[in-house]
Amino acid sequence: MGSSKRFSLSLLERLAPRGAEDFITEAFCWILQHEGVGNAFLEFLIEEQAQEDRHRTIISGIREGKCSWSTQESRRISSGVKRPDMICESESGKWALIFEHKTESPLGGNQLENYQQVGKKEYGDDKFAIILITAWLYQKGQPDLHFLWRNVHSWLEEWLCKQFPDSAPNTDADEANLEFVCHNFLTLLEKRGLGPMRRIKKDEHLPAIHVGKEAIEIIKEQMQAAQYRWESKTDFEMLNTPKKRNKEGRIGFSVLEDWRPSIFIGVLHDGGDHAVKLLDEKTSPDACVILDMDKEKYPQYRNDPHYIQLADRLTEEWPADGSAGWRAYRLDAPKDNPWHPLHIRRKLADILPDGESGEEQVEAFVEAVKEVVESIVGPEDFWKLREDLANGK
Repeated sequence: MGSSKRFSLSLLERLAPRGAEDFITEAFCWILQHEGVGNAFLEFLIEEQAQEDRHRTIISGIREGKCSWSTQESRRISSGVKRPDMICESESGKWALIFEHKTESPLGGNQLENYQQVGKKEYGDDKFAIILITAWLYQKGQPDLHFLWRNVHSWLEEWLCKQFPDSAPNTDADEANLEFVCHNFLTLLEKRGLGPMRRIKKDEHLPAIHVGKEAIEIIKEQMQAAQYRWESKTDFEMLNTPKKRNKEGRIGFSVLEDWRPSIFIGVLHDGGDHAVKLLDEKTSPDACVILDMDKEKYPQYRNDPHYIQLADRLTEEWPADGSAGWRAYRLDAPKDNPWHPLHIRRKLADILPDGESGEEQVEAFVEAVKEVVESIVGPEDFWKLREDLANGK
């Protein structure tokens, strides 16, 4: 790749005939095909990802000689031809790592099981390992190793700093091209939301009247991470398909199917659709837990004794004066939006730690809303209300 033909990977991705997921795989494989990078990645797998001696044995077997990296190779098994995203194979053909890469799409029903069959047929038992690299930990299967693209980003960034220090300009053309592509690959991951999670800067990003495109994108990223963190941290069942949402002036995710009620968890940055005012729009949008009701399907819900009991309990537990931290609002007046009758909110700025990483901010958010959700679903009135409405009462 001569210097006159250098292009940004994030630009080339738009021209790729296949999807972004495949393009990321091809770019990553090209980088790993350079022996020094590939060996460093295998060392990273042994030192930071491998949990069992069997995995270390397989990776060490690959490292004993030269290895090959390939993408989308056809391998036939009893159920048909399968094409793993990437395969790293030892020079002897005795050992292999079979990779599945995901960015946003979910795992196919039998994807990893098919790759197990590929591995057993091609290499035999205990001579291969399945590695799953995903955007979020929620994208689970049964691989041997599972880690995130942001782990890849951190590893490659650290390797680059050691290999190509700023104090030593690169004069070798091949090395310079490799450095260029690696830096662009890091940028590509960041643009796809697969790099280090960005931190919300409270003074810069949170004043609601000034919330701009960058702030919205960071909040979306953190709320998506919060959804997947919620899913892995709690026993509360997630029934909605994971989606980043920026509808109705709010960004977040919902738990429980069917608005009878559903529970929305996230950030309210514009109260217009919900017919409410933010707590302090000059300084911060609101962290929120909102009960959503389908008023057309369940027009009678406000008369249900369990709804009344639930609303009374929550407004007592979380007074609107903020003395308990969160504030509960019962919106039953004719002017109120009947689709979102119960809000529990507090300023997002109050629950985010100062100067911490994006991951630590997500953890703080999940811990804060978990307390509220548990107060909603703990007593039986919430579940009795859902039961009443499901039965047409």
